[in-house]
Amino acid sequence: MTLRRVTESSVFPVTLDEAKSQCIVNFSDDDELLGFYIQTANEAIGEDAGMVLGEEEWELTVSDLLPDDEVALTPIPVSGLVSVNGDTDVSAYTLSIDGDCATVTGAWPEGDVVIVFSVGGSVPVGLKHAMLMLIGHWYKNRSGTSDGAVMEIPYSIESHVARHRRGWVKA
Repeated sequence: MTLRRVTESSVFPVTLDEAKSQCIVNFSDDDELLGFYIQTANEAIGEDAGMVLGEEEWELTVSDLLPDDEVALTPIPVSGLVSVNGDTDVSAYTLSIDGDCATVTGAWPEGDVVIVFSVGGSVPVGLKHAMLMLIGHWYKNRSGTSDGAVMEIPYSIESHVARHRRGWVKA
């Protein structure tokens, strides 16, 4: 069994306008920098929470499935089934989502089965808030140290993430 990310996040829970508002920025000179912070915060908070926050596609390859086998899909949250062995007509398969648990069943073909599924896009408000706070922190503190002091990530960010943490470990 192999799992890999097919597409990186391109749609994030925090918009550029929201990041600019958080950082009290009303000019466009730092748009590229803030875009980088959005992407990095999405990755950092998502990994810490054990969730995909932006919208992505993932691919799971499984061997020797029996016709009625149930296949568990991770990472979370799974939002849809895209294709099975390259076929986008997935009507012969059933995706079941119960909280953080997602499974797919169907009449599996023989040999390796490649399942592509969409993940992310459903972000608890606490994680979005954690992203905004982290972006603001990075914008204000643009280096790891200042006057010899280590700039730590504020505890309030960690407390937001801890309330939403799941068991998934990144691939």
